[in-house]
Amino acid sequence: MDKLVWLVSPSNFNVDVFIKKVSFLSACLNKDLVLAVDYNDRFTHRDYWSRLVGFIHHEHVQPSADKKQFVSYIKRSLEDSEIPFSLLDLGTDESWNQFEDLAKDNLLVLNTVKGAEQNISIQGIRKVAREVLIIGSTPWHKTLGIVAAIDPLHEHERPMKLDKVIVASANKLKVSCTGDLSLLHCCFVPPALTKHRKSILDIHREGLSGFARDIAFPIKNTTLIEGVPEEVIPHWFKKAAKDILVIGSVSRGTLAESWIGSTTYELLKCQPCDMYIVTA
Repeated sequence: MDKLVWLVSPSNFNVDVFIKKVSFLSACLNKDLVLAVDYNDRFTHRDYWSRLVGFIHHEHVQPSADKKQFVSYIKRSLEDSEIPFSLLDLGTDESWNQFEDLAKDNLLVLNTVKGAEQNISIQGIRKVAREVLIIGSTPWHKTLGIVAAIDPLHEHERPMKLDKVIVASANKLKVSCTGDLSLLHCCFVPPALTKHRKSILDIHREGLSGFARDIAFPIKNTTLIEGVPEEVIPHWFKKAAKDILVIGSVSRGTLAESWIGSTTYELLKCQPCDMYIVTA
C-alpha cells in the first residue's frame, strides 16, 4: 500500500479543502498520490459501484469545460504546493482496470459531490477497495481527531476481529498524522426493555472497558453513547469536534459476497462526517 488514490469527482463543494486533506494524507502516510479523474461522473450514478466492478467501457464522454477547469485547478494547486502526483484518466478499459488494481491494494479516497445521491454500493466498496476514505468539505482540526466506532459485544453479526481491524487502521492513521484517537460504542435500549436500561448500559460499558483493556487502550479515551447509532453518532460527532469516523464493513450470508452493516450504510447515506471504511 504505497499509493494514495484519489478518485476525483467534480464537485461544487470547496475543492481547496479536498486538496488540503489529500495533500496532508499523502505527506503523513508517505504515499505517492494518484489522481484518478472520473470525467464521466459515474460516482453520482445510483449503480456506480456495481457498474465499476467488471465495467466495460463503450464510449468516453468528453469532459466539459467545467470539469476540465476543476481538474486543472487541482493539478495547479498540487504543483504549486510541490506535491508529487500522477494522473490516471479513466477513459479507457485499460485505465479502469488499472484503477481497480490500484484501489484494491491502496487507500481509496472519494470526495463528496453536492446535490448527488451518492449511493455507495455495498458489494462495490468491498470488491474495489479494502480501505475507503470519504472526505467532505469541512476542514480538519489542527490535531486530527479520529474516532473508531466499535461493537465490543459483537452484536449485529459483526465478527470479533473487525473491531481490532478498525482500531488498528485508526491507530495507524493517528500515529502517521500525529492525531488523537478515541473509541466510540453506541448502545440502543429498546422501549420494551426500558426498565432494564441501567443494567443493559452497564453491560455495554463493561464490554467497552474490557475491550480497551485487552488492547491496552486508555479507558479514559472511550465513550459510550445511548440511542440508535445512525441518529446519535452524527450529533455526538458534531459536539465532540472530531474529524474522521473509522467504521467497518462485515460479511454476511452467501448470496451477497459482502454487506456493509446497517449502521454504516445509514451513515453513508447522510455522511455526517469524513468516514474511513475498513473491511476485515
